[in-house]
Amino acid sequence: MADAPEGAPASAGAEGSSGGADVEEGRGREDSSTSSGSDPLDRSDSSTSDDLLSDDDDDKSSPPTDDPTALLTSAMTLKEDGNAAFKSGELDKAARLYRKGASTLKPLNRGNSGDDQVKALLLTLHTNLSTVCFKQNKLRISRDVASKALEVDPNHVKALFRRAAARRKMGDDEEARADLRAALKVDPSNAAVKRELMSLKKGIEGKKKAEKERLRKAFGGKTGGSFLYEDKEAEERRKVGEKRKKKEEEERAKAKRKKEWEDECVRRMSFDEDPITFEDWEKDRKKKEEEEEKERKSRRKEEEDRRKAEQKAAREARRKEKGSDGNSSDEGDDDHGLTKSELEAMRGYKKTSDGRTTSYFNRELSTEQKAMIGDIAPQRLGSSSMVPSALSTSLPAGAADSSQQSSAPVPGAASPSGSTTASAWNRAGTWEEKDTSEWCTSCLRRHLSGAAVALPAEEGGGGGGSYSARVSEVKDLTGDASVALAGGRKRYIFDYHVSVKYEVVFHSAPAPPSGEGGAEAPAESSGEAAEATPAAPEEKVVASGTLKLPEINSGAAHEVEVDVPGTWKKAPRDGHVEAARECRERMVAAVREGVTNFVSEFNGQY
Repeated sequence: MADAPEGAPASAGAEGSSGGADVEEGRGREDSSTSSGSDPLDRSDSSTSDDLLSDDDDDKSSPPTDDPTALLTSAMTLKEDGNAAFKSGELDKAARLYRKGASTLKPLNRGNSGDDQVKALLLTLHTNLSTVCFKQNKLRISRDVASKALEVDPNHVKALFRRAAARRKMGDDEEARADLRAALKVDPSNAAVKRELMSLKKGIEGKKKAEKERLRKAFGGKTGGSFLYEDKEAEERRKVGEKRKKKEEEERAKAKRKKEWEDECVRRMSFDEDPITFEDWEKDRKKKEEEEEKERKSRRKEEEDRRKAEQKAAREARRKEKGSDGNSSDEGDDDHGLTKSELEAMRGYKKTSDGRTTSYFNRELSTEQKAMIGDIAPQRLGSSSMVPSALSTSLPAGAADSSQQSSAPVPGAASPSGSTTASAWNRAGTWEEKDTSEWCTSCLRRHLSGAAVALPAEEGGGGGGSYSARVSEVKDLTGDASVALAGGRKRYIFDYHVSVKYEVVFHSAPAPPSGEGGAEAPAESSGEAAEATPAAPEEKVVASGTLKLPEINSGAAHEVEVDVPGTWKKAPRDGHVEAARECRERMVAAVREGVTNFVSEFNGQY
């Protein structure tokens, strides 16, 4: 159960197993949110194993055209190359090679009907790919690829172990434990599975213990010292203390009143009057306090009325001194006796020297203060130019002309002018990034859609005419792009994934012009010019297929990977096979050239 990929399957039950489903038939059960035609190894962990292991959907209906022995040999070579890349630490390359090997074997194991040699090699490729994804921390892909191996052989110990490791790191401890138990049931003496299962059990117990302690601290209440209830307990203690203090004060006040009642009874007895009960004395005391409170309120009201009358008289006197009449807007006849200006001041408004109504707390600056501050009006930020440090691109022959033709202005695109520094608000020249995904997606689609090649009749392989290939559809173009400024330099960042559908067209040789033996007609006949017109050649689509570009990014702009599936969408018939293959090879070069032209236009646009 070592992490290094092995050359043979680790499970003793790999041979002769007939369970499971074909890798391609499992597409419908995977996550529908992923995009077909992308390479999950170069994207986020949200992709599924179908994206990793599948060719174009249209390829499923076409039977394989290559020899089974050649496919098996090719898959074994890809596996050995993947092992070498893994040992040298090139995990991305190893993953691509394992993926290609598994994809190559799919036609030989449709419906899980392959022989033992095919299944054994397919299991090895799947488990090795799962190992690489695990090391790249692409846990979901590692889990799904291991599940694909288990579709070929449900009792494959190494696949169960790989899926358990991925599930455990993802936090699915129970599912990981189920996989390890299944592996141990197949191979009870496997030491690696035993160690992993024991470690998993200890980890689960530790998590449960930690969770229990956390819940005890959180919800332990008074006995557990819960931090969630500390404030509530403190509030309860405060209320209890206030209640106890209030009760003590009431008891002291009652004891004082009883002493006063006793004194009152002694006084009554000294004057030969009847004593009074404590309850009656309390009622008389409360009645007397209410009358005193009522009298105090009456005195306060009389004092307030007198004060308002004096204020009103003083305001009237001030208005008379200013010469204002009785209808002045400052006349106050409201309940509070305040003038309109006084009410406005209370509401928070005031008039400035220029007549504006502003907040009461707004401070008006003097002329000297304004002169000291100077002009603080907002100013338009000046634009500066930036010299882009474009991605260097080595254009193939003829690519320069294509790049110049495709560099026409795009509606809504930014001006090609840049700046030597950051924008005006970023004087420090720190990280600054602009999203250019919309423009770059449109530009890349345009360059890929225009890819086309021609095969003259003399190179057409004896088909009796010429051939050409062209892009019929740019499919599943996803990704993003941006221009970033860091340290005074521009960086062009992009990451795209796309599938390109193409067609190979046969152009029949044109028929000879009308006339005897195809000879040229006389220049003049009866004073009128007569020209021989040859018949137009016929065009026929003889083959079609798909090219996949799993990683078009700024880190590998010079080495664009183009995957060519082993099967055609429309296979060429006899007489067109060699020409179709030659057109396909030229289309690969044309697509790469389109990507290079896109990079050049991107550099020139921003």
